[in-house]
Amino acid sequence: TYYLSTLEKEVEIDVSSLSDDGLLVVIDGTSYIVYGEDEPAGLRLSIKGKNVVFPTEYDPSNLKSTTAGKLVRYLVQDGSFVKAGTPFAEVEVMKMYMALNCPENGVIHFKLNAGSVLVGGETIATLDLENPN
Repeated sequence: TYYLSTLEKEVEIDVSSLSDDGLLVVIDGTSYIVYGEDEPAGLRLSIKGKNVVFPTEYDPSNLKSTTAGKLVRYLVQDGSFVKAGTPFAEVEVMKMYMALNCPENGVIHFKLNAGSVLVGGETIATLDLENPN
């Protein structure tokens, strides 16, 4: 049993191993099955069918692919100013299209051509941060 404390309350968390290498996580009486995998981009957790990636290093100026796939197209112009949260590229992963969002404000510089095959953790673009602090 683990306890997670926030400013507002303390939450009890129980974790049990499953036979298929997953984890059964019970948070305040609600059960979740969690699977994890180390990847070049960081730790990927699958929780209730949704994926979350915890990057090994957070560098908002280095825009990387989170998974293998294909860089379909850029959604902004190379050298343009991009606001945080703006989709800057579209990638295809297992016949599904996903937008990649810019984490911070800045000027974007593409490192790969549209149509490139991506490896997980590969740099797609760099960002000259508006506020590097």
